[in-house]
Amino acid sequence: QLNNTNTMDSHSLNHNLTFGDADSSLDPRKEWRKFGVAISFSKHLRNSMSLLSSPLGPSVLEDDNEVEVPLGFTPPTRLAHLCVDLELPVGFRRLRWALLNSKSSFVNEELQRKKLCYSEIKDEQWDVYNESIGLTSTPDDVDNTDFIGAERKCQYLVPKSGLMK
Repeated sequence: QLNNTNTMDSHSLNHNLTFGDADSSLDPRKEWRKFGVAISFSKHLRNSMSLLSSPLGPSVLEDDNEVEVPLGFTPPTRLAHLCVDLELPVGFRRLRWALLNSKSSFVNEELQRKKLCYSEIKDEQWDVYNESIGLTSTPDDVDNTDFIGAERKCQYLVPKSGLMK
């Protein structure tokens, strides 16, 4: 049985939505793999959204508002190989709820159980600010920087592969 811990740190609050890194050389295979993952993810999101009861949760009206990039925003270089500039047909607040909120079943059901074929999935709530992390809008009495260091543990069984006997 494997244990996986999601930890929010100051780097995870800043994310990159561009191809590559100015300092890195172009690796075509990496770019194609990244593009393939982005297409697969966007297809999965589109299929999830087309259901009557979307696992992404209800749509959020604030996602239609104009988005401003914070001054001094610098994406972490360690995520440059994962990030793709892609417009998804879903807003940030809706994705934040689906991926981070303890009440959402999106990560467990759609990703871990259906896509990755994990079984016996057991996850815990966030160790701090469980009621606030993943909300579509942060309450006035809570600062997003308070979430840094929060952890949510998840246990699951990985399916057998061709390499295992």
